[in-house]
Amino acid sequence: TASFYVSMAMAYANNREYDSSLYYIRKSISFLKGESDDVITHRAIVFSDMGRTFLIMNMPDSAIYYNKLSIREADKTSYLFTKSRCVANIAYILTKEKKYEDALGYFKYALEISKKVNQTGNFYSDPEKKYAPDWLLDSGPGFIKMWTESTRRLWAKTQITYIYRDLANYYSTVGQPDMALEYYRLYHAYYDSVQQIENANELVNMTLRLQESDRARKMEQLAQKNQYRELKDRQNRIILISLIVVLVLVVLVGVVIFHQNILKTDRQNLLLKQRLFRSQMNPHFIFNSLASIQNTIISNNPEKATRYLARFSKLVRNILDSSVEELIPLEDEISTIENYLELQRVRFPEKFSYSIEMDDKIDPENTLVPPMLAQPFIENAIEHGIKHKGSKGNIQIRFILKEQTLVYEVEDDGIGRERAKEMLQELNKDHKSLATTITRERIKVLNKKSKQNIELQIIDLKNNFGEANGTKVVFAITLN
Repeated sequence: TASFYVSMAMAYANNREYDSSLYYIRKSISFLKGESDDVITHRAIVFSDMGRTFLIMNMPDSAIYYNKLSIREADKTSYLFTKSRCVANIAYILTKEKKYEDALGYFKYALEISKKVNQTGNFYSDPEKKYAPDWLLDSGPGFIKMWTESTRRLWAKTQITYIYRDLANYYSTVGQPDMALEYYRLYHAYYDSVQQIENANELVNMTLRLQESDRARKMEQLAQKNQYRELKDRQNRIILISLIVVLVLVVLVGVVIFHQNILKTDRQNLLLKQRLFRSQMNPHFIFNSLASIQNTIISNNPEKATRYLARFSKLVRNILDSSVEELIPLEDEISTIENYLELQRVRFPEKFSYSIEMDDKIDPENTLVPPMLAQPFIENAIEHGIKHKGSKGNIQIRFILKEQTLVYEVEDDGIGRERAKEMLQELNKDHKSLATTITRERIKVLNKKSKQNIELQIIDLKNNFGEANGTKVVFAITLN
């Protein structure tokens, strides 16, 4: 079943229908449970496909995130085929982002892995590992069958060729023409060699492409019939579903508050206060998000509306789930932040961009953090900092591991706290942001109840002329 959905995803990707491709990739992931070598390798390839798709869609943060997930899975089975591609993709993205030193390290690592495959003719660093099953070979249309040592060496040589090309472009960008010329020479030498080998396999490839094209055509026809049927049903249900979701959310919040109110002891009262803080959500944000979804429905774009509604539902569900947990995995917190920021971008299109960076040393599945710790500050950054900025703003979220301390930063380049306060006074608005007060109270409760020590620091950023240039909020969380 997972292989079927991967083939569907590839068919849509070839037609440049990337949203549909991502949909079927995610469907395939739901069937990849377990820790056998085949399942782990398949997960690594699926995460790699997601990273590549996000790269094509010009979403570098998501591309890096899923490429790193793929590398982590590939390392479990010492599978070098996917790992080399993902490392090279990250190097390419870092070069575009002008992080040249980091990019060079990734380029060299990708080259090292590809050369190892070229030398050994094995996709695994462990020589005892057997080659992956045939479904891995059929997932890419036009691919040469790679069950022989010589064809695996050809793949590695092709990968080395692309890395030499990207290194030549890299050195040209950083102003080292001699190195750029050397890597261009290597690129053309390898390219000519690969072309000669590929020409010899053209007859085999042609047969495979015809088979794959026929299968993709049949799958696409089936998908179109299913989509047409689903579209008709969705158009009739989507407004009703929206109202039901809102009603269910209201009922769920009421149930949570009711059960919290029956807690009697002092320690339970502290937990009640903490959970109430966690479950708070700006009502303007909820209203505007639902209004955006409604506008999308009215404009007869149900598929887009469904995506927005799915993000909104997942965000609220994450908030409700987090309200009963003191600590959650870091990857769940990142998912909540991404959903929140994406919905805010629906409200304020082209108004701001954001990035989420995570230290490679951090294990997001096993690192536990308090939920929704920085959400009030992210909201303030948008509503009071970037919203009133004359140009497009940017929010940077970072997770850095320093020994046993997780440093959690939220930085914006808005108008700054002082200017925001002045603007409110000019508009005769009596606005009090409770973000700092509520968060400090939460930190006191958390520090009292657990062994973790959490510190909060708010920094007003200045430019070289001493003018306000945004705000940085820093949490230092001691890990158990």
